[in-house]
Amino acid sequence: MVRRVTLADAQFRPDLDFVLPGLLRGTVGLIVGQGAVGKSFLALQLAIGVALGRPIGQGPEGDIYEAPARGATVCVFGEDPLGDRAGPPAHAAPDAHSR
Repeated sequence: MVRRVTLADAQFRPDLDFVLPGLLRGTVGLIVGQGAVGKSFLALQLAIGVALGRPIGQGPEGDIYEAPARGATVCVFGEDPLGDRAGPPAHAAPDAHSR
């Protein structure tokens, strides 16, 4: 379907809702890089931080990312066997279910 866009349409741009810098809420993200550099660890840390609504990582000047609010997260790690990917990772954040 093609829709006509007017100048008024082009000038009105709603604020985008980012979960983290570069990751829009309701979208899918992908972390790509060489092997054994920590992509899975980074993804898991980001997912846990967003799921718990807690700051993610810490740098010399404080928190690296402040999670805006708690949110649902899903991680699929392609390098893990299917049996390890088929259930909730309760062992990753055991105290998360008690809050």
